[in-house]
Amino acid sequence: MKKRLDRLNLALREAVSERPAEALLFSGGLDSSLLAAIDPGMTAIFVTLGETAPDWPYAKALADHVGFRLLHCRVTIQEAVAAIPEVIGVLKRFDPAIPNDLAAWFGLKEAQAMGFETVMTGDGADERFAGYDFMRDIDDLDGYLKAMARHMGFSSNRLGAALGLEIVQPFLSEKVGRAATAFSASEMICGEGDTLHGKWPLRKAFEGMMPAALLWQGKRPLEVGSGMTRLRQILSERIDPDEMAQQGDGIAFYSPEHFYYYRLYKAQFGPVAQAGTGERACPGCGIAINHHARHCRLCGWAGAVNG
Repeated sequence: MKKRLDRLNLALREAVSERPAEALLFSGGLDSSLLAAIDPGMTAIFVTLGETAPDWPYAKALADHVGFRLLHCRVTIQEAVAAIPEVIGVLKRFDPAIPNDLAAWFGLKEAQAMGFETVMTGDGADERFAGYDFMRDIDDLDGYLKAMARHMGFSSNRLGAALGLEIVQPFLSEKVGRAATAFSASEMICGEGDTLHGKWPLRKAFEGMMPAALLWQGKRPLEVGSGMTRLRQILSERIDPDEMAQQGDGIAFYSPEHFYYYRLYKAQFGPVAQAGTGERACPGCGIAINHHARHCRLCGWAGAVNG
């Protein structure tokens, strides 16, 4: 085990050093914290909706411990809502992950405004090391992780391209990928003390680099940690249920907020093109999707993980 952990440690360090970046999209979570600790020369950009957010104490604690430059980008509700059509226009989708995308968008825009050209992100760590809570309930997690590795895609790439930025993703490097495959699913999600942790190999490989409270912190979606999740209720309250029923075009919406995104998407791209004969239709929006897909990249529909 120690040799595999050492190889993982070396692989991530080399991935960071071989493609350095000027700035880091920093959430205060485990993945971006590891990158900040490995290369404290980057400017870490932390985004919150309003003055503070749940992840701020983690971000501040690591910055104080490591000594890197931490830039706090505060976004107002008005600014966040105004940016939604722009983000939807870039991503060409209306899935419920928009609050996550907004946090990334404002961080990247701040990097652009500061004159940076390269921005590092923690994309891929959850996918390669089983960091999502729902993965604990998947029967064939090894097979699921292998399949996911072939189809990973991240909004930061498209958002960065729209702003003329190069996005650097060390967790997606071949070296880190090879190191990750050395661990089984049962080792990816493992107990430490009294708690079950995803991404156990990553945490264990970098023990001692940061305080235990930061290294073994739980998983929080970016929208929660940044406070962007507050937008969900705000946007839902702006939707008339009758309008959603009459103008929803038969789409299965998760919430009025989801319809809010669709309304903006439709204004730019028109209604969703429906699947043709012989094609598999997304159960959520009707667009053609791969016959083995468990997720629709357009509307965000997610199939049963064990289906």
